Amino acid sequence: MKFKPAQTLKKSVMFSARFEDGRTGYFVLMGHGGPEEDFLALPAAQERQRLGELPAGVICTVKRVREEPRMSDHEILKQWMLEIGRRLRDGETSVRMKDVMEAAGRPVPSPRDRERLWKEVWHHIEAMGLVVQVHHSSRDPTLVGRVTLTDFGSDPASWDD
Repeated sequence: MKFKPAQTLKKSVMFSARFEDGRTGYFVLMGHGGPEEDFLALPAAQERQRLGELPAGVICTVKRVREEPRMSDHEILKQWMLEIGRRLRDGETSVRMKDVMEAAGRPVPSPRDRERLWKEVWHHIEAMGLVVQVHHSSRDPTLVGRVTLTDFGSDPASWDD
């Protein structure tokens, strides 16, 4: 399965700041990237101190608080594609994005990203020749109906390449 280069969706990340005297303070960085950007957390903690959002004192360490691992667009598209293929092979002829996201277990927080990925996965499915007669609802962009599997699309292995 070939998609555009993987992008990582940015999100809020919570950090802990441990102080010299043993106290711990917590703060959130909105729109923070992956762990490769965590070096930005110490200056952010110091700025939060300056603003009074974190207590005064010497900060010894700043660490990312445990979070669910992020999925790249490629990983999301692959999971969605496998779920769509399963549903179609089970006889469904209409597929709703909400149902696919729930079944795949990884919702995409941004509505803009959800719609972009939904269009992209269907474009890929059609381009691979897995389905024909796809109707994209003009009233509900999250619903795709009147989907017919091709012989190629009826083979489960063809959805996982």
